[in-house]
Amino acid sequence: MATKGQVFKPYPFELKMEAIRLNREGWSHKQIAEHLDVHDKDCVKIGVRKYREQGSNGLMDCRGNPS
Repeated sequence: MATKGQVFKPYPFELKMEAIRLNREGWSHKQIAEHLDVHDKDCVKIGVRKYREQGSNGLMDCRGNPS
């Protein structure tokens, strides 16, 4: 859960797609996070899940944008 004042690091779309590619090649979430210098493996895990459910649109950063 986010805490007050916490700053989130946005990751570029290309980096997210690279994480998806590595996941398809059998890399673990932890290995991908270390290789791509992602804050933690849960960010990778969430991205993979969103991609599986929504395709590449699921990887777009929509924070702050009204739907």
